[in-house]
Amino acid sequence: MSDMKIAIQVHPNDNWESSQFHARKLCDSYLTAGDEVVAVFFYGSCSHIAEHNNSHDWHDWDTSTAPLLVCSTLTQQMNINPDDHSIFTVTGMARWMQLLEQADQLVTVP
Repeated sequence: MSDMKIAIQVHPNDNWESSQFHARKLCDSYLTAGDEVVAVFFYGSCSHIAEHNNSHDWHDWDTSTAPLLVCSTLTQQMNINPDDHSIFTVTGMARWMQLLEQADQLVTVP
């Protein structure tokens, strides 16, 4: 059984819906393997995941396992209106960097 601490950054090139799906499957695989997911950070166009009524694969995610973070700067720049009752936390890069320091490995999902 593995014991790696993994941080995942979801930074898509084009299709955020596909990227977030792959990130969820990757998180599930790491957890099944005995690894710890420290945090998942949605960046770039993936910031749209925080909007109300957007379809995503994280509805059953336990945020006590790992926080789901969305870049606050990009939500402002892209005029994204986050859902107030979302499981996604809009936050700055400082929090992401603090969590990233706890990880043994950073995995980027394009």
